[in-house]
Amino acid sequence: MVIRLLERFPGFPEPLGAKPAFLIYGLLALGVPLLLAWFVVRVRISVALFGR
Repeated sequence: MVIRLLERFPGFPEPLGAKPAFLIYGLLALGVPLLLAWFVVRVRISVALFGR
């Protein structure tokens, strides 16, 4: 999906190649779990689910 979005830019894949896609994948792979963990702590979902 990220590659398809980047293909819309006239200069893709030159000169950067697929590096922007890998950067976006990396940020999503690290960011989504961290954001989800922060959200769970912030909303205190674990307390509601597990009673602790």
